[in-house]
Parts: sequence; structure tokens; C-alpha cells
Amino acid sequence: MMQDYKILIQNFFDTFAFYEIALMSALFVVFLLFFMLGLLLRGRKFFPKFFFFLSVVLFIGTPFLLQFCMQRVLYKTDVEVLQSKRLEYIDSFFLQANIKNIGFAPFSLCEVSVDILHDGFLKPLSAIYPKHHYTQTIPLILTPGQSQEFQLIFNDFTPTLPFDYALYIDCHNSNGLHKLLQTPNHTESSAPHADVPAQP
Repeated sequence: MMQDYKILIQNFFDTFAFYEIALMSALFVVFLLFFMLGLLLRGRKFFPKFFFFLSVVLFIGTPFLLQFCMQRVLYKTDVEVLQSKRLEYIDSFFLQANIKNIGFAPFSLCEVSVDILHDGFLKPLSAIYPKHHYTQTIPLILTPGQSQEFQLIFNDFTPTLPFDYALYIDCHNSNGLHKLLQTPNHTESSAPHADVPAQP
């Protein structure tokens, strides 16, 4: 459990590359501008409350705005699933897809997640609490306009057919922190290409 939290924290700070730092700095400057305007206009009736309100909204909404800019603008991707299946004789899920960088910035890492959806009336809850969650982080260095095919195998895959799943791919640049903090004996469990075990 502690190892999972450690990896989560490392991945979080690893995403702060030049573009994210510049965007956060710009948002912070705007926040300070609204806040200072609220202080300077304290003698007025309407303007102080208005600018204080804007500063609070910006402060609360910054994480959501940052995530939107990263996923929908800077590191936007177009994903085409070529093949996906549960392997028959081993508890694994095979995914083959092609990903294209249609954003405005290059990225070097992608987190690929497969969520198994609930059945029946619980299905709407799958967006925030899936039945099963599998994820891998793979190195994919793509500049805007480039595309690459990748293959992954998710091991310890317990769901049995039939099931519905949702695929999420979140790409970002890296500042190298995650690689720097890795121990020399650590090996990556994921790779852009994986061999599919032969089915008898």
C-alpha cells in the first residue's frame, strides 16, 4: 500500500514539465492580480467582493483547469483500438492500439488504464468507482502530429466474459523525477510492445 502511494506521488510531481509550470505560474499571477485588486478597491461597494470572488473561484478551479488544458489542449490524443481481448488460458488482458498526438506539445509518457464497468443500475457509478481498475505507464515519445502503435498485456486480470470496459489514456511530458528516484534494480513492468502468449 505504501509503495502504491509512493508511486502515485512520484508520478504526480513527474508531470510538472515546462508547460505545466508555465501554465501554473500564469494562473497564479492572475490569482494574485484579482486578489490585489480586491484589496486596492476595498472602499468600493461592489468591486472588492467581485474580485475576491474571482480569486476564490480561480484558486479552487485551478486543478480542474490545469487538467483540462493538459488533456484537451497540450497533450490531446486520438486513440484507435486495433485489438482488445481477454486471453483465454491465462488471466491477462491484451490491448493493441494506435495513438496519435493531436495536441500542441510533445509528450514522453502515457498512462493506460482499463476500467471494468459495473452491470445493471450500478453502471453509472463506474466513472468514479469501476468494478476493476488496471493501469500501466509506458514510455511513448511523440511530437505533435506523430503516431505510434503499442501493445500491452495487463496481468492478474480476473474478470470473465462477458464484460464492458472503458479505456483511458492520459499522456504528459516528464521532468525525469520518476526515473531519477527509481532504484537500480527496478525494472519497468510495462513497455510499448508486448508479446502475446500463443493460444493453443
